[in-house]
Amino acid sequence: MTVSFRFYGYLNDFLPPFRRGFRFRQILGRHWSVRDALVTLGVPHSRVDVVVVNGTPVDFSYVLEGGDRVALYPPFRSIDLGDIVRAGRRAS
Repeated sequence: MTVSFRFYGYLNDFLPPFRRGFRFRQILGRHWSVRDALVTLGVPHSRVDVVVVNGTPVDFSYVLEGGDRVALYPPFRSIDLGDIVRAGRRAS
């Protein structure tokens, strides 16, 4: 299956230069989670704070489907994210 990814901020530093700064497609196995995809792409999940799939915030255990559009963000330091799901943190 093919999934598209877009990494923001310094998360691009973990990617090869030809994948930095824009959306790209990646072929993945079936039943892969966001965490599985990050391992394959070489981006440490500990550096990702917010994962958005098809416009909806999800956590690392979300199982990807073909055609998904994934956006990954590093920790935000200067904006209030309110109640948005943070990938690396569980709700209290």
